Amino acid sequence: MANPLDRTWYNTLVDDNGSGTTGTIWNKAAVDALMDTVDAALAPVLANPSSVDFTIDKNMPAIVEHYTGSTTKARILMPVPDMVTLSENMSYPGGNWVRDDPAKTGMFMNMSSGGCSIGTIDAQPPRSFLGVYSDGRVMLEAGARLVFPVTQVPSTDPTSLDDYREGNFTPYWSGNGGQSGQVYQIQEGTYTKIGRLVRCFGRLYLTTVGTISGSTVGIAGLPFPASANMYTPGVGFITSGAFGSSFSQITGTVVAGGTVCNLQYIPAAGASAWSALPPSFIVAGNDASFTIEYHAAN
Repeated sequence: MANPLDRTWYNTLVDDNGSGTTGTIWNKAAVDALMDTVDAALAPVLANPSSVDFTIDKNMPAIVEHYTGSTTKARILMPVPDMVTLSENMSYPGGNWVRDDPAKTGMFMNMSSGGCSIGTIDAQPPRSFLGVYSDGRVMLEAGARLVFPVTQVPSTDPTSLDDYREGNFTPYWSGNGGQSGQVYQIQEGTYTKIGRLVRCFGRLYLTTVGTISGSTVGIAGLPFPASANMYTPGVGFITSGAFGSSFSQITGTVVAGGTVCNLQYIPAAGASAWSALPPSFIVAGNDASFTIEYHAAN
């Protein structure tokens, strides 16, 4: 037996018969026997805490039951609405979680010497979605995904990933002096944003030119404002046909702080100097595919 609990406390109890004496009314022998029983029950716990058997009243706000032997079992009841009971029957170190009540849903956490896994009991069999392992790995299990807030919360920590999203945007031809009246047969764009890095893909098929004015043409409508702290926050690459003049290459620079990629070109016939792409290059029937990559403001 473990060291008995100190029992001198009840030797000092004053009897409640008004005599002011101690020990005459209290049945010290019965109390002593009860304490012996408690000592015996606590002995294996004190000797080996990992072998403790817990059974706690289910009216308590949280319940844990843990057993060891040839198998390991655990039960956790969480104080949430429509209380969920989770049960585990497992051969160390793995396990199989089942629901006591198939009508209930919830989450579980499974811990062992190899790590910790978190999952849902909504599916049958229950599925683990996140694992944190003793060798330092943090793994999203099959079917899991990492979701970022709809509205980004930018972080100043250079080692933190604070945003990921995919989506569509509507690109259009723009002039630095304005544009109007364009009609497109195809006007589509998609993007992927990882942190501040934005990569866009799109296609513009123009059937009516309308009016594009100014000294340079660009592709506008990019999904996020570019960084204002970089002289050249991004670059675009254009592959297309039916421009108004011949060229050997077309590229562009995303305007700092803006949502437009202004285009430049190298004329054909061996020229090497870059020039701003003029509005005269944009004609009916122009079909341009593009890739634009840049750093967003956030």
